[in-house]
Amino acid sequence: DTDGMFCCPVCYEKFASHIFQCKSGHAVCRECMMKLNRCPQCAAAYLGTRNYVLEEIMFELDRLNCSPEQAVKAVKDAATTADFCRNMTNMIDQIGQQIEAQASSSRTSQSPTSPSHVENTVCRMQYCRQTMNLKDLERHLIDKHHPNVRRLSATNYLSKSKFSFDLLCTNNRFALLTEFGIFFLIVRVTSSQIIQGRLTVTAWIQGACTSVEASLFYSLLHIYVKHTKATYHDIVHHSRSTVAQIEDADQCLMFSVNAEDYDTLKVSGYVCLNRCKEDRPRRSLATVVERLRDYDDYSSD
Repeated sequence: DTDGMFCCPVCYEKFASHIFQCKSGHAVCRECMMKLNRCPQCAAAYLGTRNYVLEEIMFELDRLNCSPEQAVKAVKDAATTADFCRNMTNMIDQIGQQIEAQASSSRTSQSPTSPSHVENTVCRMQYCRQTMNLKDLERHLIDKHHPNVRRLSATNYLSKSKFSFDLLCTNNRFALLTEFGIFFLIVRVTSSQIIQGRLTVTAWIQGACTSVEASLFYSLLHIYVKHTKATYHDIVHHSRSTVAQIEDADQCLMFSVNAEDYDTLKVSGYVCLNRCKEDRPRRSLATVVERLRDYDDYSSD
Protein backbone atom coordinates (compact mmCIF):
# COMPACT_ATOMS: atom_id res chain seq x y z
CA ASP A 1 0.00 0.00 0.00
CA THR A 2 1.97 3.00 -1.27
CA ASP A 3 -0.62 5.49 0.01
CA GLY A 4 0.21 4.48 3.57
CA MET A 5 3.86 5.47 3.13
CA PHE A 6 3.81 8.30 0.59
CA CYS A 7 0.57 10.17 1.42
CA CYS A 8 -0.46 12.13 4.49
CA PRO A 9 -2.88 9.99 6.54
CA VAL A 10 -4.96 13.07 7.40
CA CYS A 11 -5.50 14.93 4.10
CA TYR A 12 -4.46 12.03 1.80
CA GLU A 13 -2.30 14.36 -0.30
CA LYS A 14 1.06 13.12 -1.55
CA PHE A 15 3.90 14.24 0.69
CA ALA A 16 6.10 17.12 -0.49
CA SER A 17 8.75 18.94 1.54
CA HIS A 18 8.44 19.49 5.31
CA ILE A 19 7.29 16.06 6.44
CA PHE A 20 6.88 15.75 10.19
CA GLN A 21 6.39 12.75 12.42
CA CYS A 22 4.95 12.08 15.86
CA LYS A 23 7.21 10.69 18.55
CA SER A 24 6.08 7.17 17.56
CA GLY A 25 7.22 7.72 13.96
CA HIS A 26 3.95 8.28 12.05
CA ALA A 27 4.44 10.83 9.27
CA VAL A 28 2.13 13.76 8.52
CA CYS A 29 2.35 16.78 6.21
CA ARG A 30 3.23 20.21 7.53
CA GLU A 31 -0.23 21.72 6.95
CA CYS A 32 -1.98 19.00 8.93
CA MET A 33 0.63 18.94 11.71
CA MET A 34 0.04 22.65 12.36
CA LYS A 35 -3.65 21.90 13.00
CA LEU A 36 -3.13 18.89 15.26
CA ASN A 37 -1.87 18.38 18.78
CA ARG A 38 -1.92 14.58 18.68
CA CYS A 39 -1.25 11.93 16.06
CA PRO A 40 -4.59 10.59 14.69
CA GLN A 41 -3.05 7.11 14.40
CA CYS A 42 -1.61 6.61 17.90
CA ALA A 43 -2.41 9.80 19.87
CA ALA A 44 1.32 10.53 20.38
CA ALA A 45 2.42 14.17 20.53
CA TYR A 46 3.93 16.10 17.64
CA LEU A 47 7.27 17.51 18.80
CA GLY A 48 8.41 19.21 15.60
CA THR A 49 10.57 16.25 14.50
CA ARG A 50 11.22 16.17 10.73
CA ASN A 51 11.25 12.95 8.71
CA TYR A 52 14.32 13.72 6.59
CA VAL A 53 14.56 10.20 5.14
CA LEU A 54 11.04 10.33 3.71
CA GLU A 55 11.62 13.90 2.47
CA GLU A 56 14.69 12.67 0.58
CA ILE A 57 12.71 9.79 -0.94
CA MET A 58 9.98 12.14 -2.17
CA PHE A 59 12.59 14.46 -3.69
CA GLU A 60 14.26 11.58 -5.55
CA LEU A 61 10.91 10.33 -6.85
CA ASP A 62 10.08 13.81 -8.13
CA ARG A 63 13.54 14.22 -9.67
CA LEU A 64 13.18 10.91 -11.51
CA ASN A 65 9.60 11.76 -12.55
CA CYS A 66 8.56 8.49 -10.97
CA SER A 67 5.38 7.82 -9.00
CA PRO A 68 5.53 5.86 -5.72
CA GLU A 69 3.62 3.02 -7.37
CA GLN A 70 6.18 2.83 -10.19
CA ALA A 71 9.07 2.86 -7.74
CA VAL A 72 7.68 0.03 -5.62
CA LYS A 73 6.84 -2.01 -8.73
CA ALA A 74 10.34 -1.42 -10.10
CA VAL A 75 11.90 -2.72 -6.90
CA LYS A 76 9.70 -5.83 -6.92
CA ASP A 77 10.10 -6.60 -10.63
CA ALA A 78 13.84 -6.02 -10.62
CA ALA A 79 14.44 -9.29 -8.80
CA THR A 80 13.05 -11.35 -11.69
CA THR A 81 13.47 -9.16 -14.77
CA ALA A 82 17.09 -8.99 -15.90
CA ASP A 83 16.60 -6.49 -18.73
CA PHE A 84 14.66 -4.11 -16.52
CA CYS A 85 17.30 -4.45 -13.82
CA ARG A 86 20.06 -3.43 -16.23
CA ASN A 87 18.13 -0.44 -17.55
CA MET A 88 16.91 0.82 -14.19
CA THR A 89 19.92 0.18 -11.95
CA ASN A 90 20.31 3.79 -10.85
CA MET A 91 16.67 4.23 -9.97
CA ILE A 92 16.55 0.96 -8.05
CA ASP A 93 19.69 1.83 -6.10
CA GLN A 94 18.41 5.27 -5.15
CA ILE A 95 14.78 4.44 -4.47
CA GLY A 96 15.06 0.90 -3.15
CA GLN A 97 17.73 1.66 -0.57
CA GLN A 98 15.91 4.73 0.70
CA ILE A 99 12.59 2.88 0.98
CA GLU A 100 14.33 0.23 3.08
CA ALA A 101 15.99 2.95 5.17
CA GLN A 102 12.60 4.60 5.74
CA ALA A 103 11.04 1.30 6.77
CA SER A 104 13.92 0.59 9.14
CA SER A 105 13.72 4.10 10.61
CA SER A 106 9.98 3.73 11.14
CA ARG A 107 10.39 0.36 12.87
CA THR A 108 13.08 1.78 15.17
CA SER A 109 11.10 4.89 16.06
CA GLN A 110 8.05 2.79 16.96
CA SER A 111 9.98 0.41 19.19
CA PRO A 112 8.79 0.56 22.81
CA THR A 113 12.46 0.77 23.87
CA SER A 114 13.09 3.93 21.83
CA PRO A 115 13.74 6.96 24.06
CA SER A 116 11.11 9.69 23.90
CA HIS A 117 12.12 13.32 24.23
CA VAL A 118 10.71 16.75 23.59
CA GLU A 119 12.16 18.56 20.56
CA ASN A 120 12.84 21.90 22.24
CA THR A 121 14.87 24.68 20.67
CA VAL A 122 16.03 28.21 21.53
CA CYS A 123 15.15 31.43 19.74
CA ARG A 124 18.44 33.13 18.84
CA MET A 125 17.06 36.52 17.85
CA GLN A 126 18.39 39.72 19.45
CA TYR A 127 17.52 39.94 23.19
CA CYS A 128 15.45 36.73 23.03
CA ARG A 129 16.45 33.33 24.37
CA GLN A 130 12.99 31.85 24.75
CA THR A 131 12.92 28.05 24.80
CA MET A 132 9.99 26.40 23.04
CA ASN A 133 8.78 23.37 21.14
CA LEU A 134 10.40 23.28 17.71
CA LYS A 135 7.07 23.25 15.91
CA ASP A 136 6.15 26.57 17.58
CA LEU A 137 9.34 28.41 16.59
CA GLU A 138 8.21 29.70 13.19
CA ARG A 139 5.02 31.22 14.62
CA HIS A 140 7.03 32.80 17.46
CA LEU A 141 9.47 34.36 14.98
CA ILE A 142 6.70 35.77 12.79
CA ASP A 143 4.74 37.12 15.77
CA LYS A 144 7.65 38.53 17.82
CA HIS A 145 10.50 39.24 15.37
CA HIS A 146 8.76 39.83 12.05
CA PRO A 147 10.99 42.73 10.80
CA ASN A 148 14.03 40.44 10.93
CA VAL A 149 12.46 37.30 9.48
CA ARG A 150 13.20 36.34 5.87
CA ARG A 151 11.66 33.45 3.94
CA LEU A 152 14.25 32.17 1.48
CA SER A 153 13.27 30.55 -1.79
CA ALA A 154 15.18 27.88 -3.70
CA THR A 155 14.79 26.31 -7.13
CA ASN A 156 14.31 22.91 -5.53
CA TYR A 157 14.49 21.19 -2.16
CA LEU A 158 18.24 20.49 -2.35
CA SER A 159 19.46 23.76 -3.88
CA LYS A 160 21.03 26.74 -2.11
CA SER A 161 18.76 29.13 -0.21
CA LYS A 162 20.54 32.45 -0.81
CA PHE A 163 20.37 35.71 1.14
CA SER A 164 21.87 39.21 0.95
CA PHE A 165 21.56 42.13 3.39
CA ASP A 166 22.93 45.69 3.44
CA LEU A 167 23.37 46.70 7.08
CA LEU A 168 25.28 49.04 9.37
CA CYS A 169 28.40 47.88 11.23
CA THR A 170 26.45 46.90 14.34
CA ASN A 171 25.08 43.68 15.82
CA ASN A 172 22.43 42.12 13.56
CA ARG A 173 20.38 38.91 13.67
CA PHE A 174 17.99 37.46 11.10
CA ALA A 175 15.78 34.37 11.09
CA LEU A 176 16.02 32.52 7.76
CA LEU A 177 13.04 30.30 6.93
CA THR A 178 13.97 27.70 4.30
CA GLU A 179 12.36 24.61 2.77
CA PHE A 180 14.52 22.39 4.97
CA GLY A 181 14.55 24.20 8.31
CA ILE A 182 14.91 27.42 10.31
CA PHE A 183 18.30 29.10 10.67
CA PHE A 184 19.66 32.21 12.37
CA LEU A 185 22.16 34.54 10.70
CA ILE A 186 24.16 36.13 13.51
CA VAL A 187 26.50 39.09 12.92
CA ARG A 188 28.42 40.58 15.87
CA VAL A 189 30.49 43.76 15.75
CA THR A 190 32.73 44.82 18.65
CA SER A 191 34.96 47.89 18.99
CA SER A 192 38.63 47.62 19.90
CA GLN A 193 39.50 48.86 23.38
CA ILE A 194 43.02 49.69 22.19
CA ILE A 195 42.82 51.01 18.62
CA GLN A 196 40.18 53.65 17.92
CA GLY A 197 38.13 52.97 14.79
CA ARG A 198 39.06 49.28 14.74
CA LEU A 199 36.14 46.83 14.61
CA THR A 200 36.09 43.05 14.93
CA VAL A 201 33.33 41.31 12.97
CA THR A 202 32.18 37.76 13.65
CA ALA A 203 29.34 35.91 11.92
CA TRP A 204 27.87 32.43 11.60
CA ILE A 205 24.74 30.45 10.78
CA GLN A 206 22.98 28.62 13.60
CA GLY A 207 20.22 26.09 12.96
CA ALA A 208 17.14 25.24 14.99
CA CYS A 209 18.49 21.71 15.22
CA THR A 210 20.39 19.30 17.46
CA SER A 211 24.15 18.79 17.42
CA VAL A 212 23.64 15.56 15.45
CA GLU A 213 21.41 17.24 12.85
CA ALA A 214 23.74 20.25 12.42
CA SER A 215 26.09 18.31 10.12
CA LEU A 216 23.18 17.88 7.68
CA PHE A 217 23.32 21.58 6.78
CA TYR A 218 26.05 23.69 5.17
CA SER A 219 26.49 27.45 4.92
CA LEU A 220 28.66 30.02 3.18
CA LEU A 221 29.11 33.63 4.30
CA HIS A 222 30.62 36.71 2.62
CA ILE A 223 30.95 39.97 4.56
CA TYR A 224 32.11 43.21 2.94
CA VAL A 225 33.22 46.26 4.95
CA LYS A 226 35.28 49.20 3.61
CA HIS A 227 36.72 47.36 0.59
CA THR A 228 37.52 44.30 2.69
CA LYS A 229 35.87 40.97 1.94
CA ALA A 230 35.82 38.04 4.38
CA THR A 231 34.62 34.56 3.42
CA TYR A 232 33.80 31.56 5.59
CA HIS A 233 32.02 28.27 4.92
CA ASP A 234 31.10 25.60 7.43
CA ILE A 235 28.39 23.27 8.63
CA VAL A 236 25.87 25.18 10.74
CA HIS A 237 25.95 25.39 14.53
CA HIS A 238 23.23 23.68 16.55
CA SER A 239 20.62 25.55 18.58
CA ARG A 240 22.35 25.12 21.95
CA SER A 241 25.74 26.53 20.88
CA THR A 242 26.61 29.76 22.69
CA VAL A 243 28.42 32.85 21.42
CA ALA A 244 31.38 32.14 23.70
CA GLN A 245 31.69 28.53 22.53
CA ILE A 246 31.60 29.50 18.86
CA GLU A 247 33.95 32.50 19.00
CA ASP A 248 36.45 30.96 21.44
CA ALA A 249 36.82 27.94 19.15
CA ASP A 250 37.19 30.19 16.05
CA GLN A 251 34.33 28.27 14.43
CA CYS A 252 32.92 31.31 12.65
CA LEU A 253 33.77 34.10 10.23
CA MET A 254 36.09 36.47 12.10
CA PHE A 255 38.17 39.45 10.97
CA SER A 256 39.14 42.99 12.00
CA VAL A 257 38.78 46.13 9.90
CA ASN A 258 39.22 49.90 10.27
CA ALA A 259 35.63 51.17 10.22
CA GLU A 260 32.97 52.98 12.23
CA ASP A 261 29.58 51.73 13.33
CA TYR A 262 27.87 54.01 10.78
CA ASP A 263 29.73 52.39 7.86
CA THR A 264 27.97 49.90 5.58
CA LEU A 265 28.28 46.17 6.12
CA LYS A 266 27.05 43.83 3.39
CA VAL A 267 26.49 40.16 4.20
CA SER A 268 25.52 37.52 1.65
CA GLY A 269 25.68 33.77 1.27
CA TYR A 270 23.52 30.67 1.38
CA VAL A 271 22.33 27.70 3.40
CA CYS A 272 21.89 24.26 1.85
CA LEU A 273 21.63 20.59 2.69
CA ASN A 274 25.09 19.10 3.25
CA ARG A 275 25.10 16.17 0.84
CA CYS A 276 28.86 15.64 1.36
CA LYS A 277 28.91 15.84 5.15
CA GLU A 278 31.52 13.06 5.42
CA ASP A 279 33.99 15.35 3.64
CA ARG A 280 32.95 18.52 5.46
CA PRO A 281 33.97 18.42 9.14
CA ARG A 282 33.65 21.38 11.48
CA ARG A 283 36.00 24.11 10.20
CA SER A 284 38.34 26.24 12.33
CA LEU A 285 40.63 29.22 11.61
CA ALA A 286 39.38 29.26 8.04
CA THR A 287 38.23 32.84 7.38
CA VAL A 288 39.64 34.15 4.08
CA VAL A 289 40.15 37.93 4.03
CA GLU A 290 40.96 39.93 0.88
CA ARG A 291 41.12 43.56 -0.19
CA LEU A 292 38.77 44.78 -2.93
CA ARG A 293 39.81 47.48 -5.35
CA ASP A 294 36.36 48.88 -5.95
CA TYR A 295 32.91 48.75 -4.36
CA ASP A 296 31.68 47.21 -7.62
CA ASP A 297 33.65 44.09 -6.69
CA TYR A 298 31.00 43.34 -4.05
CA SER A 299 29.17 40.27 -5.26
CA SER A 300 27.22 37.29 -3.95
CA ASP A 301 27.88 33.67 -4.93
